[in-house]
Amino acid sequence: MIAAPFCGKLDGQGYKIKGLTINVSIDSASLNNPAHAVGLFGLCDGARIQNLALTNVSVTITSTSGYIYNNVALNDRNIYAGAIAGYLSNNSVINNSYATGNITAKASGEALGAYAGGLVGYSDLGIVSYSYSNCTVKATTENQMLSAPVAAGGIVGISSSEGIINCCYNTGSVTSSTLDYGDACAGGLVGKSDSVSHSITNSFNEGAITAKAGNLFSDNAYSGGIAGYYCGNID
Repeated sequence: MIAAPFCGKLDGQGYKIKGLTINVSIDSASLNNPAHAVGLFGLCDGARIQNLALTNVSVTITSTSGYIYNNVALNDRNIYAGAIAGYLSNNSVINNSYATGNITAKASGEALGAYAGGLVGYSDLGIVSYSYSNCTVKATTENQMLSAPVAAGGIVGISSSEGIINCCYNTGSVTSSTLDYGDACAGGLVGKSDSVSHSITNSFNEGAITAKAGNLFSDNAYSGGIAGYYCGNID
């Protein structure tokens, strides 16, 4: 869960963290944060992480929280999961790092959105470079009362603002699915980014990508080898 952000520098010097296991369950009695993020670091704010390896990780967040009144969401309870950072913000940098294992974000009931990435769940002005993932990444929702989008990406689940993915690759499988309502986005590098300022350069994917939307009449499934739903620049 997001608590105090990591704002410093970490140089892994090529060492490995093996078998990191995080399993967090969020419900309506949890802390009153607008979002919950899990990873080696829940929230990175202006941080720099480099030369770090995570192997055989298991990072899972599940949520049933949120508040609905007359079909209006009163408290946005998005959840984010990533091996290195659940939430990467404010020009935080991940460089020359990688992860293997399993990353899962699952929302049900009145929770609103689930986002998972091999390295980063959510990137807001985040930079990921010279890094890779071989994680099985899943973002799912079920039993939703309202439309609840999901996004899963091999490197980053969802990205906004002027995020950058440079010289990265993914070899793990990526799956996003909604059982009831909501769009599903899955991409080899990023699941979703609606920012025209986001960029992906010199990067590739070799993993299998699957997106499935539960309500075929009103919801959409977006899947792509590089990105699921994307408005930025790819070079």
